[in-house]
Amino acid sequence: MKSNNLLILISALGAAFATSCHKDGTPGNTTTSPTSSQVLDDFVSHVAQPDYGALYSNAKSFQTVADSFCSNPNAADLVAMRIYWYGMRTAYESGEAFLIGPIATQNLDPHIDSWPVAQQQIDSVLNTNPTFNQSYIDGLPYTLKGFHVIEYLIFGRTTYSAFTAPQIAYLQAISTDLATTIASINNSYNVSVSGNYATALTTVPNSTYGSHKAALLDLINSMMGICDEVGGNTSDGKIYSVFNANGPGNPDTLLQESLFSRNSWVDFKNNITGVLNVYTATYGGNTPASNSLSNFVGSRNLSLNNAIITSMNNAIGSFNQVHQNFSQSVYTERTQCVVVMNAIDSLKSTLNNKLVPFINKYVTD
Repeated sequence: MKSNNLLILISALGAAFATSCHKDGTPGNTTTSPTSSQVLDDFVSHVAQPDYGALYSNAKSFQTVADSFCSNPNAADLVAMRIYWYGMRTAYESGEAFLIGPIATQNLDPHIDSWPVAQQQIDSVLNTNPTFNQSYIDGLPYTLKGFHVIEYLIFGRTTYSAFTAPQIAYLQAISTDLATTIASINNSYNVSVSGNYATALTTVPNSTYGSHKAALLDLINSMMGICDEVGGNTSDGKIYSVFNANGPGNPDTLLQESLFSRNSWVDFKNNITGVLNVYTATYGGNTPASNSLSNFVGSRNLSLNNAIITSMNNAIGSFNQVHQNFSQSVYTERTQCVVVMNAIDSLKSTLNNKLVPFINKYVTD
């Protein structure tokens, strides 16, 4: 009996070992691996749709309050506009981790999220006292509409009584334009809308993507792109472009994103949080989906999955190093700013040098 039990135990251990290891000898997750198609499906339903849904919900609320304020300027509506502006920014900035599809190809992103704000040009527009109809707004450059011009108007005045009649008319027009553009972004993932991008991601192959690999690599390239845009040591990086705008050690805080709301660090952190959202297939603190990119990687190479998540958490956690608003940090917390940029750069390298080769190896459809 003892010998037979021993044989049974050895067989069981062998089966367990076979389940937890793979052909390349790398320990893996014991969970069933999702397919590449399931990964894309869960990205759409657990990340893109709820993120853009939150963006759209805040945009509708913002427009309602903006209309109310423009009809009758008052302190309560000014406070409410600021709250909904922050809500839109939270969703929009995390969504920049998947800047693919119409938001990129139709220039919807620069339409509503261009900066720095051209204050002199805004004042010039206001001084000419134009008729702010849709045709006029359509003819404006991107730097004269969108999030940051609205930000300039609603955060740049301390009280509701400081708004002039032209500023109110301008605010109402560009708020409507913003809400319309955000509705288009949200509709791009609405499966009931003809030609929506969600269908392009979930019915591969098609005219947009010839394979699941192509779709996943496009998504990962966007994740790397936002890392480079936030922390890259280049002239146009969100941090670096301000940090050393006038040469090493010489910042220019007027070039920062979300200057008037003092929301820059929050924007940047939400950008990188969006990368983690995409990888783990979650949004807003919800339980990660079972068919995430993380599970796809972890089922084949658990150590790689852990390294990627660690790199993402390190990048997000690096923002805890800074304790002042961005305008001050680039002067008084320069070492900490470098820590943030390096952590984000390290994350980009991990995605580029480890995740991309993994996808190229294991996604064959």
